[in-house]
Order: sequence, then C-alpha cells, then structure tokens
Amino acid sequence: MNKASCNICGGTKFKPGPGSRLSITRLPPLCEGCGSLERHRVLRSAFDRIRNPGFKKFNALIFTKDLSVAGGWFGSVHVSVPGSRDAIDVQKIKLENRSVDVVVCNHVLTHVPDYEKALKEITRVISDRGFAFISFSNPHFRAVTEDWGKADPNRHNQYRIFGSDIEQQLPSILPSAGILRVSQSDPVTATEDRAYIISKNIELLEAFAEAGWRVRFIHF
Repeated sequence: MNKASCNICGGTKFKPGPGSRLSITRLPPLCEGCGSLERHRVLRSAFDRIRNPGFKKFNALIFTKDLSVAGGWFGSVHVSVPGSRDAIDVQKIKLENRSVDVVVCNHVLTHVPDYEKALKEITRVISDRGFAFISFSNPHFRAVTEDWGKADPNRHNQYRIFGSDIEQQLPSILPSAGILRVSQSDPVTATEDRAYIISKNIELLEAFAEAGWRVRFIHF
C-alpha cells in the first residue's frame, strides 16, 4: 500500500492499474477510492496551482469525463462525452469564436484524425480572458511522434502516440497564442508528467508562470 494519499479523493489504498501494470516507479497507481491513475493526479496538481475563485465566473468545455478537474470549479460546464447526444467534435467545435473561457482536453488528441485542426479549433473558441489546458500521453518518453493514420483497435483506438517534438510543432500550429508548459509529479507514485496551457492572454500566462512550479514558455 502506498503511504501517500490521492489528491483527488483523499484515498490511501492503491492497486495495480489496467493490465495489472505498476507505475514506472514500481508502485501501484490505481486509486481504489476514485479510480484515478498517475496522469489524473498529476494534472489535478497542475490545475490546483492555477485554480482560483474567479473560475466561478468562467464557463468551461471539457472533452470527455476527466478526473483531473471538477465541474463545480466553474460557473457552467459542458462535458463532451464521445458517442453521447451532446458530444462535440473537437475538430469542428460548433461554438462562436471566443465563446468559452476554459477548454480542458486531456489525452484526447491521440484519438482524433486531425489533431492540428483540433488544436486550432480549441484556440479559436477560447475567450480573451480564458485558456485551454491540454495534455498528451507522456510525450517526454519519446522524441518523435508516431502516427499510423487510423484508429488502431490494438492500441486503444489511437491514431498516434505523441513525442516531445509536439513542443516544436505547437508554435507553428498556433502562432497567435501563448503556450506554457507545466510539469508536475504524481503525489502517490512520484511519476512525472506535463501539460500545456494555451491562451491569447499573455498576462494570464505570466500570472500562471509565477505560481511556483516548473514551467517553460515554449511560445510567447
């Protein structure tokens, strides 16, 4: 049993993850209380650093159910669940420009045919006061993105696995936005992961960068 507690539910009991896997630090990663894994807790840690009471004035769009964030943080929330009646195609978001304050898209872009179009759509709908919080599946574990061009059922219906080269691609995909990389560790397994905050509001990104964590501007 891990000695640490889950920063999402406070649970202290953990077991092996899907496929009986352990974390890269050889600790059981799956919280028995809420079902969170390393990435959920890492991203929750990152979000907790920037979260403030002002979020209650924000509307949020969250792509698929996500333990990393809580709907009660925001004034209103739409969770887009694939296959549901209210699902939103991240590659073609049927919302007005600058109409969403916060967009959360964690570990989703591996599952869409055109991730560049999705990133542009996400940035298009972000309001001038808002931001997007985006993460990929462990891009720091490999140098180059591998894209096989179709949804592979043997690889969780993913189209690709991102590499660290996504950081070089983001500024050219989103030339009019600021991009901040944030790194955090899972409080349970000490596994590290990273996320990207995208905003048209540079002052907002500067404020986030002063939150006392490991950050790097990759486009400003």
